Amino acid sequence: MVEKFLHIPTKDGKVIYGTLNYKGKKPARVIVFVHGLTGSISDHPLLAASRFFPQHGFAAFRIGLYGWNKDARHLRACTTKTHGKDISRAVQFLKKDFQNVFLVGHSWGLPSILFSNTKGVKAISFWDGSVDLERAFSAYKYEGQKIDAYA
Repeated sequence: MVEKFLHIPTKDGKVIYGTLNYKGKKPARVIVFVHGLTGSISDHPLLAASRFFPQHGFAAFRIGLYGWNKDARHLRACTTKTHGKDISRAVQFLKKDFQNVFLVGHSWGLPSILFSNTKGVKAISFWDGSVDLERAFSAYKYEGQKIDAYA
């Protein structure tokens, strides 16, 4: 299993740290796993996923929204909007190397994804999302005839 530590620069001089895992030759698909509030890339659901999905043809990228690394963001200085911008930046960075990008938000990762630019993201999955889904999706309309998805 390949494990690479990525450093993604942001426009405001910070660095997004994350870990990329894949098996053998780098696949065309990557799943970005977004941790919950006060969480990290080492949280059990994300760590387990980073071992499981590479065995099934996906790369797994665990994004660190904050941490103790040099130039990383700190939790107390972040908003959900900041998280969304950093997720968007990570997706933009990963699209250079991967054809398909998927997002998974665990807990507070769900609203963080909702604040990101998901244009070009193949699919999004919410794991135990910390938000009132009925209220969050009230602005979305099912476009079954056009794209078989909510827009």
